Amino acid sequence: SLHDALPISLNKQLKLHRWLMNHLFTYKQLHKRVHQLEAELDQARLLLEAVIEQSPIPMILVSMPDGIIQIVNSALMEFLGIQDEPSYTSVRFVEIKPSWQVIDLEGNPVPQNELPVMLAIQGKTTQSQVLGITRKDGNRRWELVSAGPIYDKSGEIVAAFAAFQDITNLKQMEQALRESEERHRFLTDNARDVIWTMDIERHITYVSPPVEAMRGFTPEEVLKQTIDEVLTPESAAIADAALRNSEALVTLGEDVKFRRFELEQSCKDGSTVWTEVTASEMY
Repeated sequence: SLHDALPISLNKQLKLHRWLMNHLFTYKQLHKRVHQLEAELDQARLLLEAVIEQSPIPMILVSMPDGIIQIVNSALMEFLGIQDEPSYTSVRFVEIKPSWQVIDLEGNPVPQNELPVMLAIQGKTTQSQVLGITRKDGNRRWELVSAGPIYDKSGEIVAAFAAFQDITNLKQMEQALRESEERHRFLTDNARDVIWTMDIERHITYVSPPVEAMRGFTPEEVLKQTIDEVLTPESAAIADAALRNSEALVTLGEDVKFRRFELEQSCKDGSTVWTEVTASEMY
């Protein structure tokens, strides 16, 4: 009857109402959680950008698969000498027309497809590669580059990241040292006197070419000799005593000044030659 059907209809309506309320509450919770996650994601991104931007190490981050530059910090702009140019953020990496040139250790240009960032986009990692940058002002800087891909949980490449360490000062010091060594070798190789050096373990580390005219041994042969093979026994004893005295003075913190000895050296033909030796320590 209609009278019997009415309570059943109300019952269904109440159940439907409760079902809707429960699901509405769940939807609100879900919506709130999504907003919370979005806020946390935005905060994490801001922190990442702040860390990279304020880092003194030049860095770049390229998103995949679009290849768009997401982050390029001020340190990299300064290193490349492009502070006066618009930011490269939101630009596709392959569309960059650089005002600088990347070179290898020999000074040869590096093709774009061989740049560490491009290799990272292809899934390849670069570890501490030395590259040079010739900036538009003509200034040359040197960098130690490390780059690589960033993967998500499924193994897909989602970004490429590169960091650059400025080693210009180190390269300049290496060049200055190389030039100094070349000048030193030129002077010693062309001097008429025999010039030689020995380390603290008494191994001969360098001897100039005139030694062959004096003793008959080539410089390469002398480098393999011990001090006892260079000097006669009596002279070797004098040299040994002088070295021990020098070591004692250095231990006491005293400087060792130039000293002169008359030492007898052995020649290749079995004879000997008397020499005046002037010696000093190198610190």
